[in-house]
Amino acid sequence: MAAEADRTAKGWDFMWHYAAHSRYAESVRAYQEAFPNFRVFFFDDLKVDPAGFMRSVFSFLEVDPNIDLDLTEKNVSGAPKSKAFQALVTQENPVKKALRPLIRAVAGREARHKMRQWLKSKNVGDKDRMSAEQYNALLPQFLDDIVELEKLTGRDLSHWKQPRT
Repeated sequence: MAAEADRTAKGWDFMWHYAAHSRYAESVRAYQEAFPNFRVFFFDDLKVDPAGFMRSVFSFLEVDPNIDLDLTEKNVSGAPKSKAFQALVTQENPVKKALRPLIRAVAGREARHKMRQWLKSKNVGDKDRMSAEQYNALLPQFLDDIVELEKLTGRDLSHWKQPRT
């Protein structure tokens, strides 16, 4: 984040513009002005109540909100518990090269894919989380945007504005 202004000035790709892409009020305002029927959906709501979230999205889209969906998380990510095991499963290496003919002989493509996904899932640990210290250091940079986003969406975002302990 400290290098963002310098990177932007030097023309670095947008993916390095962390703070700029973490401000939402300006974009929400632009959509509200451009589209008469516009709604903001919050990821927080999806995490708390996936089925309710999807019903509200479908209702907004005027689609039957009672569609039966599998809302279990897929491709869950996180920090690998073991970087060595992650490399063993995801990168080319002598162990994989030696085992590949045997595994191909006994398992079809779909079974191998499922086995690889299962092995990767067993190595997924907790996601790296922002520390309270990091959050509190960044909060002043984003506070104005949060306040404006509250006004634009009519949502109470006071929990975003509170320092963490």
